[in-house]
This record gives sequence, structure tokens and C-alpha cells, in this order.
Amino acid sequence: MIHWAEIERTFAASFTSVRGRPALPPRLIAGLLNLQHTLDACGKAYLQTELPIDPSSLTRWRKRIGEEGVETLLAAARRGGVAG
Repeated sequence: MIHWAEIERTFAASFTSVRGRPALPPRLIAGLLNLQHTLDACGKAYLQTELPIDPSSLTRWRKRIGEEGVETLLAAARRGGVAG
């Protein structure tokens, strides 16, 4: 079980902006990054046939949190939370 509130708190500071479109929810991106690496579920209750986000969003998200952030998310998915 993933502690989504901890993930959202951990990465909230990386996604504050007063201009442009609001950042995508950390839970969605964390789930998609996890899915990309482990083929695990990403918080959706049913199969969706349309894309949940623009494909470039994962790339932009990864750049914002860096490799350390990606590793933090993957570790959280493996153990069920984020150390902080």
C-alpha cells in the first residue's frame, strides 16, 4: 500500500507555479512512473482506454524531480510510503 499523502507532501514544493497550466497530481504521475518501471497499478479503479495525460508530461515531471526523486518514488512504491 502506497502512502499517497506522504508522496504528495514530499513533492509538492517541486510543483508550485503561478503561471501556466497547473501541475498534474503527484499521485497520477507517481503511479504512472511506477507503472512504467514495475507494471503496477496507478490508483485507477478500472481500465481506461484513453491516455490519462499528455505523453510529454512524464518527461517534464522526471526533469523537475530529477533522478533522486524518481528513485524516491520507486522506493516508496516498493515499501509503501516516502521516508521524510
